[in-house]
Amino acid sequence: PVCNSGPEKFQKLDKEAIEKLVPLEGDVEEESTFDDLKLQWTSDAKQMLREVPSGYQRRRAKAQIEKSARVKKLPTITRELVLKVAADFIEDTQHLQERGKLKTSVKQEHIRDGEFSWTIDAWERLNRVPEGFMRDKTKVRMEECARKNGVELVTIEIAEQGIEEGRKMMEEAIRGYSKEDSEGRE
Repeated sequence: PVCNSGPEKFQKLDKEAIEKLVPLEGDVEEESTFDDLKLQWTSDAKQMLREVPSGYQRRRAKAQIEKSARVKKLPTITRELVLKVAADFIEDTQHLQERGKLKTSVKQEHIRDGEFSWTIDAWERLNRVPEGFMRDKTKVRMEECARKNGVELVTIEIAEQGIEEGRKMMEEAIRGYSKEDSEGRE
């Protein structure tokens, strides 16, 4: 294998077993690949592919699934094949909802993320920070505040404390920059 993993990391796909699954997975629809090869997709397989976020990730997952089917000489792509090939895409993004917001469930009291649990209020507060660098840095500050307080549960109070510390750091950085700038003009 290209990834240098041992054979114990792989599972053999039985072509006959996969073909027996086809009738159980609803209708079959033929699609053309990027190079005009025809492959069939079961309805369940297409539904599972929709679990991968749209855009680049879904196109990439679809290409990998089609390649896997072609290499294994499978005429039909089933749900099982999609799961085996695209499981990482689905797992890595199942906690997201539209526009980069992290999912919460009304039934949950806490959300576990790494070494910390978060209250729903704290998690939602973190989601209000613009995604990307700012949210990542804010999350780190919130977790640092939880460590300072010796707790594993990030509450709304700890979240706000982390945000306030971030504001103070920004103000100090701006003051330091302004002071250097004014000294440079004199």
